[in-house]
Amino acid sequence: GGNKMIYFPEEAGFSLGSANDPKYYVLQIHFDNPSNVAGIQDFSGFRLHYTSDLRTYDVGILWTGINVDALQLIPPGVTDFKSFGYCPITTGLQIISTPLNVLGGILHTHLLGTKIRVLHFRNGNLLRILLEDKYYDFNLQEWR
Repeated sequence: GGNKMIYFPEEAGFSLGSANDPKYYVLQIHFDNPSNVAGIQDFSGFRLHYTSDLRTYDVGILWTGINVDALQLIPPGVTDFKSFGYCPITTGLQIISTPLNVLGGILHTHLLGTKIRVLHFRNGNLLRILLEDKYYDFNLQEWR
């Protein structure tokens, strides 16, 4: 189980240690044992490779979607309900002066979601589907 290894291209990496970089990082791992099986051991982990050789491109994380709050209500008895989230250029992306290359993503909808996709639009035109899961399973969330 779990995710496969995630490799960035040789020319890309997270920037560490400059004045604009985060001071702290968080590693979040979710474990699931729904049957409460005793004696299960986990051998997951991660490797962080550090180099003083700057990469040509910085890797970053862009969160998109919907903040779940009390205003996002699904009416009782509805069998099909759609939620839409938008990430317009006016939300802070205007500070990026070079093109973005999407390396991958993780889709997440909590327990009620059954389908999810991330679409890339420019000037109102659909350029492509970046990520899609037509049969979303909360228990299978992986880097794609």
